[in-house]
Formats: sequence, C-alpha cells, structure tokens
Amino acid sequence: GNISYNFISKGKVVPVLLAGYGLANTVPLFNIPLIRTDFTVGVLNLGFGIKSFLRDDIAIRVEYRFQNFTGQKETTNSYYSYSQKVDTRIHTVQFGISILL
Repeated sequence: GNISYNFISKGKVVPVLLAGYGLANTVPLFNIPLIRTDFTVGVLNLGFGIKSFLRDDIAIRVEYRFQNFTGQKETTNSYYSYSQKVDTRIHTVQFGISILL
C-alpha cells in the first residue's frame, strides 16, 4: 500500500509526498520485474514531487521515487546449508499526466 499526500496550494503547482510498504516475490531491473524469488521480499517506497495543473482537469507530474527491496531465506538440510539474500535499492524519476474526470 502507498499513501500519497498532495499539499493544498492556491497556485497551479502542488508539492506531493508519498510513502508505502508492500510485499513482493520479484525484483525489477529497469522497472521490469526480472528476478523472481521463492521467498517474500519487503518493498519500501518513498518519494516526492510536484504536480502542475495545466487546466482544472489536466495536470502533469514529476516525481523522484526511492525503492528498497529486502529479504532473506535460509535453507538447511542434512547435506548443505545456504542463504539467499535480496538487498536492492532503486532510484527513479517518473513523469506522468493526469486527466481528472
């Protein structure tokens, strides 16, 4: 789940903050889910940006987002023991357009 807060502004530019946490079984590479794990990985999302209204019903948005994927699995049996670990940090800048109905 993510929470996004849009600050109240009298102008056409609105600052935005976002934060969230979730669970996954994949880790993206260049925003494409590429590495699949057989254990649960925690995903932390943090970000900020600005939304600029072109009209009352159309806005463009630019944001920076940090994501941290972490998780670990230990496997042990009578023959061997090993550990799988995920610790990946991703920094992205995203652009978007909103059409409000």
